[in-house]
Amino acid sequence: MRFLGLKIGDKVPNGNTIWNFKEALKENEVDRKLFDLFNKKLEAQGIVTHNGSIVDASFVTVPKCHTTKKDDESFFSFKDHVKCDSNSKIITNFSVKDASVHDSQKSVGLIDEKDYEVKVGSGYVGEKSREEILAKYSHIKLHICANPFRNTPLTDEDKEKNKAIAHTRARVEHIFEYMTRFMVHARTDCRIMCLMVWNGHDWSG
Repeated sequence: MRFLGLKIGDKVPNGNTIWNFKEALKENEVDRKLFDLFNKKLEAQGIVTHNGSIVDASFVTVPKCHTTKKDDESFFSFKDHVKCDSNSKIITNFSVKDASVHDSQKSVGLIDEKDYEVKVGSGYVGEKSREEILAKYSHIKLHICANPFRNTPLTDEDKEKNKAIAHTRARVEHIFEYMTRFMVHARTDCRIMCLMVWNGHDWSG
């Protein structure tokens, strides 16, 4: 209440009012503009530094819109792909897509000219997407976790490198864990975004 400047007895919007407001933002295509504006304000305050970025994703399971059976409900997974600022752990870019879309197809769209160092899992950057990213942003230093292959185990150097990358990338897991544990409404909003994707709304920016 203090944050919103409200007092006991003040009139507050109900759920329908908030939903209608969110729908108006979507219909007028200003939702993403507000997200970007918010991040620009944080950059100006030195909160988002872009000294390093982390790219990762979280599964979001939602029921298909036309499902009517309660006990026999079918669930469909989407992925919330995010890029966060390493220092502040603030999300600076995102894309909600069907889980069948491979991670490597989303890394190029999440990374931009403001990034200097990016830590990603091997699933996010294949050889083709790596070349595409470096062709667009030659100044970027990519830190990619190494994967073992048949008859080609990880070397001690690979293991140490992966350990260092994983130590930083774990920070993005703090975001997903916080959303799951404490931000029930934020998780619901994420499910709403996923359902919008199912119905054809593009959140890729």
